[in-house]
Amino acid sequence: MNPRQPVVGAAGQDYVKAMLGSVPRPDRSASAAIREWASQQRLDVEPDNTLAVTLHCKFVPKQGWLAKVVQQMSMTEALLGNWQQSGYSKVAEQTAQLLLRGGMATVDLLGVLPELSLPHGRAPWAQAFSHGQVTIVDELPGSGLAHDIDVHTEFHGLFRQTAPMRYDASTYVQFDATTFQSFIWQLDFQGVFKRQLDDFWAHAASQYSVSACIAFLAACNRQALRGNLSEQGRSLAWRAAGVERWHHGASLSGNGVDARLLNINGYPSSDILCLSDTRSRLTLLYIPGNTAPLHEFANPGAMRAWLARQCRDADKRAALLAHFRACDIPDRIGRSGLSRVLQGMGDFPPRRIILPATSVYRLARVWNPHTLINYKADTYSPRIEYNLFEALTVAQRQRSQSDADFLITGDSEVTKAAWRSYFYLTMNLATPFLLVVPGLLPLAAVAGVAQFTVGLDQALHGKDVNQQLEGAEQAVFGLLNAAPGLARGVKASKALFGQRPIGFIKPVRLNGRIGYPLSPVSPPRWPGPAMTPYFQDLAVAGDQVAASWSGADSHIARCVTRRRAFGTGDELIGDVGNGPHPLYYDARRDSFVLKYPNGTRGAQHYVASADPLQPSISRLLPDTDPLREISPASRSRTLRALGIDLQLPVDLDALGTAPGIPVPRQVFHIWLGDRTIAGDYLAALDNNVQALRNSDFTLKLYLSNATPRAFERNMTLLQPRIAEGLEVAVLEYQTFYHQFAASEYFGQYQAALEGNGGVASNFSSASDILRYRVLHSEGGIYLDIDDHLLVEPDATGQLRAKIDSVPLTTPLDGLLLRSPVCNAQLGMYTSYNTSMIGSRAGNPVLNAISDEILARYLTPEGQAFYEAPKPPRQHAAAFQAYTERLNTLTGPAVLNHVIDQRLPELYTFRQVADLANMHTLNYDALLDEAAQRRAELRLLPLEEVAMAGNAQGY
Repeated sequence: MNPRQPVVGAAGQDYVKAMLGSVPRPDRSASAAIREWASQQRLDVEPDNTLAVTLHCKFVPKQGWLAKVVQQMSMTEALLGNWQQSGYSKVAEQTAQLLLRGGMATVDLLGVLPELSLPHGRAPWAQAFSHGQVTIVDELPGSGLAHDIDVHTEFHGLFRQTAPMRYDASTYVQFDATTFQSFIWQLDFQGVFKRQLDDFWAHAASQYSVSACIAFLAACNRQALRGNLSEQGRSLAWRAAGVERWHHGASLSGNGVDARLLNINGYPSSDILCLSDTRSRLTLLYIPGNTAPLHEFANPGAMRAWLARQCRDADKRAALLAHFRACDIPDRIGRSGLSRVLQGMGDFPPRRIILPATSVYRLARVWNPHTLINYKADTYSPRIEYNLFEALTVAQRQRSQSDADFLITGDSEVTKAAWRSYFYLTMNLATPFLLVVPGLLPLAAVAGVAQFTVGLDQALHGKDVNQQLEGAEQAVFGLLNAAPGLARGVKASKALFGQRPIGFIKPVRLNGRIGYPLSPVSPPRWPGPAMTPYFQDLAVAGDQVAASWSGADSHIARCVTRRRAFGTGDELIGDVGNGPHPLYYDARRDSFVLKYPNGTRGAQHYVASADPLQPSISRLLPDTDPLREISPASRSRTLRALGIDLQLPVDLDALGTAPGIPVPRQVFHIWLGDRTIAGDYLAALDNNVQALRNSDFTLKLYLSNATPRAFERNMTLLQPRIAEGLEVAVLEYQTFYHQFAASEYFGQYQAALEGNGGVASNFSSASDILRYRVLHSEGGIYLDIDDHLLVEPDATGQLRAKIDSVPLTTPLDGLLLRSPVCNAQLGMYTSYNTSMIGSRAGNPVLNAISDEILARYLTPEGQAFYEAPKPPRQHAAAFQAYTERLNTLTGPAVLNHVIDQRLPELYTFRQVADLANMHTLNYDALLDEAAQRRAELRLLPLEEVAMAGNAQGY
């Protein structure tokens, strides 16, 4: 694998940057407060470029006035540092102000400042200063016979910053510095910052959670690229993140993951995750803020031993402490703080005596890492059952608010300067994202507020994204990194999240490029599909090649290969003389240009034609013929060679205009088998019940009673939903079911349910068979139970189902569907899905689909499908083959086969959608995108009324 390959997409980096853009910025708030104060004082200063300076001044005979700069900081730093003064003299301040004004007035300074008597009489202080008679020195000479007495006058003032810096009348701000000090002391900036922190969490908690998941998956990718994450470790990490599932349920424990926040002696970390496989005990420790933050261990005991060894190093102990609440670090009355605990663990087995804060416990019990790490875990770091990163976000919020209370005080001794407390709090929020936003790396060593301000702004608003991503790939940071490589015999993971999209992906064009928009509604509880867009740049095309159609340009068919992807952009490959290379199709010129890794294009155009020296061979050659045909017909031949069956021009405004009749206003779900409705299914059902509360559409669930105990459990569970308007009908009592049971289709349905005595049951396949028979009998809208109906506000502001406002009419033989999608797990390329289907009763196309399903079942392959057990999901290759067979036997592949034969308008639009999945320049030379959108709204209205789920019940 290429170690320079990006580990996260540009969309993921942009999302994290946008979130970090809303973190509390004490530097900006302080500057704004100072500007407001300066405006009230009629003072023209720029807070970040005006210095609050402390000078020690002394008159030395024969040398004149000497001054030493003992402290200087910007006004912003002064505010954040709660600028204090010691040994302050009001008289000296007033006198020094006269000095710096540069005026010519004579002031009698005798007795006002020490050592002001001049050897040749008296001289005006201000005049002497303005004439350059005050010299800035590194050290002031001492007084007394031994020159060991420090006698000086302390002066505080404001100076405009220059390069090089000057401290004279030209830079001095003629203003009483004590007024600025009073402003600082009276301003409740601590309260301002804490309110900003509360506001950040109130509005950005969900974005923080998503960003944390992006960073975690980026870390998995980085370590997979570098060979220090095993395949088992990768699977554990993905299951913990929720982007891989072994079972239908959404709980982490149900998918073999024990997930907790690390605790040490009962002190919980805010962001160190401890993940264990419940079967193998393989353990991952995730310590964000490091180059390789995922540490892999054979079991939890090995993890504890490793963590204890890190505690032998003082710097690593400090790095660990940064992941815990500040108030847990020092000792408390009767309890050792984390600092002492880590020091003790580093000395275990004990080589020297390190006294605990209390002598109640024996030494071995207090410092034993196998006791202290994840101490009473169910109490202090309970198991996380659902969204791992929501739990991490809650912990980070609690930690940041606790740290704000503990660190931000007027006389804080926790850090060298109070502003560092603010900086510490802000950087703790940002540290988990160093891998995603590499521009944050230099901030770990900034020396002041000015550097922090510039550094954070550059990190979040830098223009060269590729350069920043490359920086992230090459940088090494953090003290707690996973060791390179893996133990002998351990299989390294080669999988990168994002290379193979998860769930149903709709290929669309965004800003002239292939992409897919982030969902405008709350995503389902399973984050897998929701994460895919943030890693789109990592997606790669598969090995399957699109077949050319009749009427294709034969030269292009031989010269250009279209490798299919799953909604992330099919790759065109051709050889222009230097080996296979990615290409763009330029529709305006009906030619090809080189496509470079950063997405840019080459200047030279190429066309496929016969080789002049070998006419029987086709080659991509430079386009030099100004008379070459470029027309809708030639473009049609090109598209057919690339696997897209379109005859240009396409009258998109004519699609979907045939008159129709509204479908029955009913939405129905089907639930079969012996499982309890739970997780994503129950959440979607609740959403749909609420969406249709004020709708003319009814919501009905056909519930099987074939397994009485499951039926009773589900009926009990559904009682509150029935009270809210859900209709539940016993499937086996329905008239259409009796007709179905007497039909030729029922045998396959029974085979899918019984599955060779239960070992090969597939309720998803049984539902595939049944839904067409229900639609044929009843009409209406079939909806998978994990799909979500969408809502929108009406004229009164009340939320109503969008299904009420979208015309749902169709001819007798028509189907209402959503737009074509891709699904890698099903091997499904740009096809209509079966999760939502609308139809009138008696539709002959439904019979044709049932007939095709039956015909495929009657083949030897079809008969065998319900005999062999379903492979476990962790056996990826076998499970992939199984789901692809399911798709072909009863799934979307059957629906699309019949559509291609019987519904020409839907067939045409599927080809249009397939074109959107190809890297094309000047797309408008082929199709009008606005007309394409209008056609989609007419032909595929269900796109507007519901969102597909991804419970993956197959």
